[in-house]
Amino acid sequence: MSNLVYIDTTKSGGNKQTILGPCPLCAGKGINSNLVLISYKNKETGEPIEFAACELGKEKCGYTINTCNGKIIPSGICPKCQSTTKGIVKKDGSHRQLCDQCETWNLADEDFNIIIPPKCPKCGEHEWVHRSKKEKPNEFYWTCPNKECGVYAKSDIWCSIHTDDDEPKKKKAKK
Repeated sequence: MSNLVYIDTTKSGGNKQTILGPCPLCAGKGINSNLVLISYKNKETGEPIEFAACELGKEKCGYTINTCNGKIIPSGICPKCQSTTKGIVKKDGSHRQLCDQCETWNLADEDFNIIIPPKCPKCGEHEWVHRSKKEKPNEFYWTCPNKECGVYAKSDIWCSIHTDDDEPKKKKAKK
């Protein structure tokens, strides 16, 4: 059973609105208002766009938050500066948490939990980076940014490490 509330605003000339909960910015000021789901298609690309905004509008409040499939994307805490992050769904379907304070993009799992990259098991100096293959954008892997290390491990869109054994594999040299 969905916990979404539909308000019929058609009597005032509007459309039915999906209420996603109270506006946290207004609630902090003692004002009673709700976040409503805004969804439409981009006129140029036809891509669907959705987010939640305070029902009081941009002039009175201006609070917005990202949504995915009609649900609010949870925020996180930036591991670098401890500020609140915004959940983002990338075009490839993967998730990130963006910190506006220190401008850091953090990897996130399917539930938008921030993932701290593991240290390279070979050099121990660098955090691994999560990448997708250029020739196969739906195939992902972890690798050490130190090219001399050459260590990598297969992964998936949610940053899980997949190996036959638990040891990272060395890249094959090009012939």
